[in-house]
Amino acid sequence: MRKSEPVTLPTIDVFTLARSNGRIEGRTELSHMDRLVPLLASTDGGLAWELECATDPRGRPAASLRVRGMVVVSCDKCGLNLELPIDIDSEFWFVRTEAELNAQPINVDESEPLLGSLSFAPAQLVEDEVILALPISPRHTQCRLERQPVAEPGQHRALAALSALKSRH
Repeated sequence: MRKSEPVTLPTIDVFTLARSNGRIEGRTELSHMDRLVPLLASTDGGLAWELECATDPRGRPAASLRVRGMVVVSCDKCGLNLELPIDIDSEFWFVRTEAELNAQPINVDESEPLLGSLSFAPAQLVEDEVILALPISPRHTQCRLERQPVAEPGQHRALAALSALKSRH
């Protein structure tokens, strides 16, 4: 994969968008997601996203993010490409300062607080959420690799040698 030219991401004022119950949508190309690219087997295509902002029942500026699409990763078992559907629905609420963010208790039953800004890049949030959604060890449900590959003739297999030593004692 080759490195693409730097992309300037569009930004929004999340606080104004929340006050006006605004909604924006977009599509971000996979090749423009610099932190996601190393995790992918292919950077073809993109992800569609929608960000709806409003004031939550507690009076906080908030948003719901929906991301849809497909990414291709390598199967950890066989090394072949594996298509993973991306179907993310996340809820957030925004704070104005890092101090305010750091003061928030961790509550897994509630939507997540985020540092909002007047120049918030939704594409970065999309990338964050996709990275978090990827499995740690992606594998086909029915992997084509039934058994371990046979070593090439003359190739040293360290674990086989250890196994032989173990059987002697």
